[in-house]
Amino acid sequence: MAVYKIFPTKDTTVYTEYPDMNTGMDEIVELIPKTTRSNFSQILMAFDFGEINDIGLDFSNIDIKTNLKLFIAQSSSLPANLFISANPITTKWENGTGRFKDERTRNSGATYRMRDRENFWGENPLTSTPKYDDSILALSEISIYTSKDINLDVTPLFEYWKSQTNNGLIITAEDGSVESINNASLKYFSRDTHTIYPPCLEIKWDDSKILPHQTLTVTDSDLYIGLSNNKGE
Repeated sequence: MAVYKIFPTKDTTVYTEYPDMNTGMDEIVELIPKTTRSNFSQILMAFDFGEINDIGLDFSNIDIKTNLKLFIAQSSSLPANLFISANPITTKWENGTGRFKDERTRNSGATYRMRDRENFWGENPLTSTPKYDDSILALSEISIYTSKDINLDVTPLFEYWKSQTNNGLIITAEDGSVESINNASLKYFSRDTHTIYPPCLEIKWDDSKILPHQTLTVTDSDLYIGLSNNKGE
């Protein structure tokens, strides 16, 4: 199994509580779960697939599996179950240079209402929210008893991007509990982290090659098979 990793070209968190705040330069991206009683946050993230061409493979003829991986920095007040979903974003957006609760409320990047400094996500500023295709979905579940790292199979999104414009993806958490918890939070390392745990997209494919059936007769008596050059470690 071959594995190729791609790291984000941009990522930011958008908050319903702070609809005009950009956090494009934060070392952390945060998921505050959707509930019926509280504000929430979503993560916007994008990857450049241009470098895949450097591998020299025609991925249109190869079965691949693609996983989105985010590594937990801190979690708090989690419910028993959370559903983590990812959908492809359908509109261009800018990463921005803001930070959480930055005094500048209008900077160059995406917020919950705007996709860049000049443009709202939707035509009506009062109802403008991030635009994504909800028919293409990747979904997983996190429990208080399992790892809080995200390892989400986003192969359907990768297939979608083969024929559609790649504007990245939006990640959402929803409370799967009967009783919602208002202050639940999952904080993950972002592309701007100073640790060894930035988010990534893992692209995996079977790199074994099955040859046509052949019959080979060895007649040379000077044929030796051994481990003479084995270094041991």
